[in-house]
Amino acid sequence: MKNMILNQIRSILIKDFLIEYSYKGRFIYSILFIFIQLAVFYFLSGFLETSYTKNNESPISNLYGFFILGICFLDISYTLISYVSIKIEEYKKIGIFEELFILPVHPIRLILMSNIYPVIFSLFKLIIYLLCGLLFFGLEVDESINLLILVFTISFGLVTLVSISLIASSLSILYYSGVYISTIHNTISLLFGGVLYPVSYMYKDLFFLELFIPLHSILDLARYALGLYEMNNQDLIINIFLVIIHSVIFALIGFISIKIAFKKAFREGRISFY
Repeated sequence: MKNMILNQIRSILIKDFLIEYSYKGRFIYSILFIFIQLAVFYFLSGFLETSYTKNNESPISNLYGFFILGICFLDISYTLISYVSIKIEEYKKIGIFEELFILPVHPIRLILMSNIYPVIFSLFKLIIYLLCGLLFFGLEVDESINLLILVFTISFGLVTLVSISLIASSLSILYYSGVYISTIHNTISLLFGGVLYPVSYMYKDLFFLELFIPLHSILDLARYALGLYEMNNQDLIINIFLVIIHSVIFALIGFISIKIAFKKAFREGRISFY
């Protein structure tokens, strides 16, 4: 059983990689785009440095690192949330989605395994961002506890984003509209999640929004771990708690939504039985 699951994971991973690599221009650009963003935000941060740091109470110690980490996680969240839902819609349009269920794998497990490639590619992009930041742009992990916080944040953040991907996949199965989930998530995160600026700069009376925006707590913890953001012990504990709660809640919602989507699709004939 274990070997069968490992073989299925390997087969799906190789399939997804070969499909992505077959579009060589797009594949290469997806990697080059990382360095384009690094360059753009390097010059942008230099331009805005004075206005951000003139306030002695500013919690930001490295504006460039602050920008890059925000864009990094926004980029990763788009990849993770949208990848599988877009594939489902493409497969449905060309009429091969149902053929996937001929395979000896449960439909829900198939969707879960389809998230492996975007997770690996997202980790690859994250490593590039972090290495560039650590080597050239002042990011640092000066204590082992900070490294632990960073690994914890990335791990639970991936669980949350993959879970949101399941919600998007559910809508793609039923209504061809899963891409809207990633659009809504990233728009809200960009405006209210602290991607490009501390949320306190924009709103102070809407602090409760962080309870509903997973990327907010993920970014705060990651920036704290990398020495980009000051945080007292109370805020640190609250953000750790929120990251855990978000992962649990979205995992439950994601699993329930994909289960309901398949039942409804089979019942209504949206997916034919093989």
